[in-house]
Order: sequence, then structure tokens, then C-alpha cells
Amino acid sequence: LTLLPSLLSMLIFIGIILAVLKPETLSLLLGEQSGIVGVLIGLVVGSIALLPSFVAFPLGANLLAHGAGYPQIAAFISSLMAVGFVSFGVEAQYFGKKTALLRNVLALIASAIFALIIWRVL
Repeated sequence: LTLLPSLLSMLIFIGIILAVLKPETLSLLLGEQSGIVGVLIGLVVGSIALLPSFVAFPLGANLLAHGAGYPQIAAFISSLMAVGFVSFGVEAQYFGKKTALLRNVLALIASAIFALIIWRVL
């Protein structure tokens, strides 16, 4: 019962995403044929989005089921978990701008490398 509000919001969010993004659009943006552009889109969207992991992982699974490619979703999920564009101000306030910027840039690079590894393995 404690998780019910979060789970309901997750299901609603995933439903809205899948309703707005038709399979053809999803395949164009994040499908296997989107290549490096799709990986870059995944990195950018993941870096900007602010979603908890219990929403991000089911969303990634649903996107895969609807035609997204593994490297593109790997870029999206890893940058979503590691890069904090939206939370940069708070991070900079506590750790300093230089440290926050360095951490976010390194996290973005690590997410890109991770996506490229997934691309090569699969």
C-alpha cells in the first residue's frame, strides 16, 4: 500500500509516454536503426529527465518492447541514473560548481562508453 501511489504514477507515466510516442516514432528516435544519433538522444534525454529508478527501469523495458534498441536504452538509463542536469544547482551548492560539473561530465562520458560497450556486445 505504501508503494501504490508511486506504482500508479509510474504506470500512468509509462502509458502517457507510449501513447505520445507511436512505435514508428520510437523506432525512428531510439530504435536499433537510429544508430549513434539514437544513443545521443538517449544520453541527452536521460541527462535531463529526473525519474526515480523504479520508474526508469520499467520504462526502459517498455521502450525496448516497443522497438527501442539496447544501446539507446542503455544510454538513456545510465545517464538518467548518473547525470544530474536538473539537480546540478543543488549539487553545485553542496559540492562546488567545479566538482559538480566534473562529476556530471565524467558520468556522461561513462554513460556513453557503457552504451558503446552494449552496442559492441550485442
